Amino acid sequence: MTAKVEESLGLISVARGTGDADLYLEGGNLVNVLSGEIYPANVAVWNGKIAYVGLSRKMVGLNTRVIDAGGCYLCPGLIEAHFHPWFVYNPVSIMGVALASGITTMLCDSLIFYINLGAERFLKMLKALENYPLRLFWTARIAPQSPYPEETEFFSLENLKKVFFDPHVLKVGEITRWPALIQGDSNLVEKINLAKQAGLGIDGHTAGSTYELLNAVAAAGVRSCHESITAEEIANRVRLGLWAMLRYSSLRPDLPELINVITEMNLSTHRMMLSTDCSTPSFIAREGFLDKALQIAVSKGLNPVTALQMTTLNPATYLGLDDELGSIAPGRWADLLLVEDLENFSPRLVFSRGKLVAVDGKLINPLTEPDWGELGLYSRLPSPDLVSDP
Repeated sequence: MTAKVEESLGLISVARGTGDADLYLEGGNLVNVLSGEIYPANVAVWNGKIAYVGLSRKMVGLNTRVIDAGGCYLCPGLIEAHFHPWFVYNPVSIMGVALASGITTMLCDSLIFYINLGAERFLKMLKALENYPLRLFWTARIAPQSPYPEETEFFSLENLKKVFFDPHVLKVGEITRWPALIQGDSNLVEKINLAKQAGLGIDGHTAGSTYELLNAVAAAGVRSCHESITAEEIANRVRLGLWAMLRYSSLRPDLPELINVITEMNLSTHRMMLSTDCSTPSFIAREGFLDKALQIAVSKGLNPVTALQMTTLNPATYLGLDDELGSIAPGRWADLLLVEDLENFSPRLVFSRGKLVAVDGKLINPLTEPDWGELGLYSRLPSPDLVSDP
């Protein structure tokens, strides 16, 4: 019997009440991002996954940890679908702050790490970061943001193939060279097709693109963009089949105005996500992460459940992980938040894979950083021309 079969049998047993749950959350109001409802429900967790959602207590045993939610809202862990974990911080140092704020999964850009490490050592780094309580997934760039002499070797098909098929990598990272792409750059098109063969989605960076040019971008296979700064740009991307990310960060604090116009236009949000993109530490300390974006969205008239969908179910669907993440339903990972108020979103408790990891904005246990030197990363920074906008 395989481990997967044993896990499924265990979840079935707990769901039916013939096995004991590891964790049982009761007395809460479930925010169901799948149906759009809020209603009283309890949640049973076994082996890090949700086994049952309902009112039965048959799965509560002598060794089950029971937590009274006290009328709090039970929400899925938040998902940040576009983040750069190298902006004067490293993935682990920023992970601790993000996790305490309610983020349990991140899709991270890898550009700085990849151009410093190369394919082999980059993959070693991903392996070293895979068992932290905040789940990290990665994008893989097919070209740097600006040309540089070694790019042909670094971003060769041979090297990219190693990265594309790694299970930690879910997307091609933001393609900043979209003008070259729509002019028929066969090298970029070939890399995109290889990425699709590996099952990766294609993320764009289409700042300044018109509706007409976006047609060509979409035809080339690009399926998302985080560069919308007006409601019209959001609408254009969604209308042409791209996911649109609405940002609130030190780089682009556009969210309040964007939400205002989205609600006025009555646009569907099922292909939209909230994102913090890349913020300075001072901005994060002052404003927060997705928790602040949620507060802003709701304060501007967005339904709280809709706002939560944009930070849970929508990004999970975008990542192709909605069968595992992004909602509170049987069989999903038990990434859960207890929140007193959906308008002033501030998680009281944060669970990752069924383990309590943060209380009232503070981690229970500090995260231990890997040996960055052993992984090949030091304090030196790459030349600015490698990461500057073209």
